[in-house]
Amino acid sequence: MGAGAGVVPQAMVSAEGIDRSLHCNTCNVSHKLPRYGMIEPHDVRCPVCQFQVLQMTNSTSNARHTICPYCITNPPADAVVNPEKKTTDFRCFMCAHPTCALSQGTPSNQANVAACPLCRSACNIRESRDKTRKFVSCSAGRDSCSFVYFFPGEAIQSVSAAEGSVLCGRCGSRNISIAWKRSSVPLGTPINFTGCIWCDQRYHDILRSAGRRARHSETAASGKGWTR
Repeated sequence: MGAGAGVVPQAMVSAEGIDRSLHCNTCNVSHKLPRYGMIEPHDVRCPVCQFQVLQMTNSTSNARHTICPYCITNPPADAVVNPEKKTTDFRCFMCAHPTCALSQGTPSNQANVAACPLCRSACNIRESRDKTRKFVSCSAGRDSCSFVYFFPGEAIQSVSAAEGSVLCGRCGSRNISIAWKRSSVPLGTPINFTGCIWCDQRYHDILRSAGRRARHSETAASGKGWTR
């Protein structure tokens, strides 16, 4: 069915709120689709399974995103493609496939770098849309937990999880590799750091020497939050 998955049959595009599926008459196989949103075929084929990608349009906000009708209910097991280890509802913006133009997921060297200090879900390294700063955020979603830790964007050259699987002996988070901009730290200060950003005092010493401080934004499901 994969290579032959073409335009969604009109019969499959039923009213919103009704169970929908993409059905192949040749294979007699159905793949469940989201219940809400307008569905249209996209000109890209999924590099994982070769199914034709579908475009979903929110009927209220007109926001759009894409899905693969196979991967959405059968997420790839490959950790490079699915670094957050999603088991269902896998959409293109969660995928990290290196050759797909639609993939927007977190690369494996930036996924699951720490346990969220609020809810213990996995935290990932993210980048702002304007590419000017990095931050660590909880993967549980804003409706449940919106913990965010901001790196000082003007002082840091690059941020990624350290190679290998070295974990902090105190909190169990992955070690982070940070390259500081030479102009942002005093002479004699190492510009390369690898360690735990929560527990390693060296990281906080460099922050202070650069005249910066950690900035957090924590919002629990109750709606209460604070920044510092």
